[in-house]
Amino acid sequence: MPLRCLIVDDSDAFLRAASVLLEGEGVTVAGVASNSAEALRQARTLRPDVILVDVGLGRRMASTWPGSWLRTARTARTARTAKPR
Repeated sequence: MPLRCLIVDDSDAFLRAASVLLEGEGVTVAGVASNSAEALRQARTLRPDVILVDVGLGRRMASTWPGSWLRTARTARTARTAKPR
């Protein structure tokens, strides 16, 4: 059974790119969310194996999500690098 992932990021471009990349590697993207409230709703409903979280959103989510959710789903945080000038 493929790994099921929820992607959480406030960038639509990142959500699309990460979905394509992960699905190309055989990961099922169970859902995407652009804020912590939406992510929590989807996590409760979808019960993903992994949650991929934008590092900025992750800081806010850590203070608002029930600790049990962060312990039961493996959570990876993403960070974007600054664009070259």
